[in-house]
Amino acid sequence: MTHLADYEQWDYRKIFKIDPCNCEDEECNTFILSVRKTHAIAQYDDDQKWVKLAILDNDLLVDLIKNCISTHESDGEYLDDRERLEQMLRK
Repeated sequence: MTHLADYEQWDYRKIFKIDPCNCEDEECNTFILSVRKTHAIAQYDDDQKWVKLAILDNDLLVDLIKNCISTHESDGEYLDDRERLEQMLRK
């Protein structure tokens, strides 16, 4: 498990990435959640390196973040990691 103490060196876009939508609409405030093809459940035969999983607006992005936070255990060392993660996300 990657410890949040190593956050600055953490390659956080190695498997998942969230990018702004690059559509023509200048007022578009959505993001694209993607995963490396090697970690996708479905099989893909093309040369895609990334598979788009979801389109997220701001509310869904917050929902995803809250889901990530809630997966941390509430005992032991994970509690400290969870608190640090919550503090980083609030900045």
